[in-house]
Amino acid sequence: EHSDLVIAARRAMGHGVTFHAASDYGYSIAVYMKDPDGNEIELAWDRDRSLWPWDENGNLRRSPTRITVDEALSHQG
Repeated sequence: EHSDLVIAARRAMGHGVTFHAASDYGYSIAVYMKDPDGNEIELAWDRDRSLWPWDENGNLRRSPTRITVDEALSHQG
């Protein structure tokens, strides 16, 4: 559930983690942070498969949209 992403991100933020980016992929929402060595770490939530953006041929449309971290953590859809 989306609330799991929100809980995990807020818990990390409570320990000083800063998320520098977020994306809505249509099938998932992700937030990004960097570890102390500079490696990027993604926390993501996958929407129910019935809500994924399928094209007329049954292929998954992949069109990431950059959103703010606040939008990612308040998104409900």
